[in-house]
Amino acid sequence: MNSKKPNILRILSISDVHLNHGRNPTEKIIANLDKYVLDRPDFHDLDIMFIAGDLFDQLMEHDSVNRAPIYLWFARLIAKCIENDVILRCLEGTPDHDWKQYEIFDTLKAMLQPNLDYKFIKTVTIEYIEKLGINVLYVPDEFRPKAESTLEVVKELMASKGLEQVDYAVMHGFFPHQIPEIADSPACHNSDAYIELVKHLVFIGHVHSHSIFSKIVSQGPFDRLAHGEEDDKGFVIAQVNHKTGEKVVSFIKNHDAMIFKTIDVSGYSMEQALENIDKVCNEIPDGSNVRIKANKDHPIFSDMAALGRRHPLVWFTAKKVDQDQPQNEKNIHQVNLMYKPVNITKDNIFEMMFKRPAFEQVDAKLLDICKFHLGDVL
Repeated sequence: MNSKKPNILRILSISDVHLNHGRNPTEKIIANLDKYVLDRPDFHDLDIMFIAGDLFDQLMEHDSVNRAPIYLWFARLIAKCIENDVILRCLEGTPDHDWKQYEIFDTLKAMLQPNLDYKFIKTVTIEYIEKLGINVLYVPDEFRPKAESTLEVVKELMASKGLEQVDYAVMHGFFPHQIPEIADSPACHNSDAYIELVKHLVFIGHVHSHSIFSKIVSQGPFDRLAHGEEDDKGFVIAQVNHKTGEKVVSFIKNHDAMIFKTIDVSGYSMEQALENIDKVCNEIPDGSNVRIKANKDHPIFSDMAALGRRHPLVWFTAKKVDQDQPQNEKNIHQVNLMYKPVNITKDNIFEMMFKRPAFEQVDAKLLDICKFHLGDVL
């Protein structure tokens, strides 16, 4: 093992950054990435950095104002990695988030830092990293409709390489302990199986909360993206002693994460509700998101615009509660359910249709016929 410290591997793992998000400005997320990741005084101590999926939130249009800032940030990232001799690996996350947009980074890397040890992984893969003497398993999200089928592919691949265990795994998906309410879902991975197949640590993205269960480390998202995500956000740095097996996983908090706060004024008078809301809003940064929760007939909901006038730099939403209905506040997994309109034009329809993951398995000749007829219609 040719790590920076003998027998000790230092790993930074981050996921669910969701650049190009609709409610958390990309420039703010990038500023936090610079502050907490690239400008870390101990960045030079790292041996390898994993981005475990969902770097992007959605497919960027060609004229997106976020395109240039994202590309410039990646240019800074790869410059930092080459300067400090850090290996970089990026995993495809949820297809409807990442859309294989990492592929443009291959071009940027080739142009700017051709000597950087960088790879983008979009399929189940086992990589032997010779410099570090480790085998790493990569499992992207939705590789197969059923997690059981994905596990079969993993086992077959390990058998073909003569491996009983890999050293690390980088995944995007979820395990039963992360979302017990849907542990019987076909998409849920088998934690016992991966704990047995991986010697040291499994880094997994997708679920928007940080947790550690045995060898399984969920980074959680780097920043907050919606209500119900009011716990700490950030990433992890792991230090693993390959001689003794000792592992230390540190959660690095993003102290500047976007604020999404719920204020429950149920049972309060209008005067009490406003007093409570004012107190909270006067203490949070500009641009924060506040959700007002109360019974559906509470007078606070009669003029939500008034709250905007009192606090013009706070984004307000309402959560109206029906007293007669049981309330379940548990956040299973925060999925962005906001409708995101897509502007489809004759200039982008080919890319939007034929670059979808569903078309990858379609015969090339059939695709050409489809494109011809679509072009004829246009």
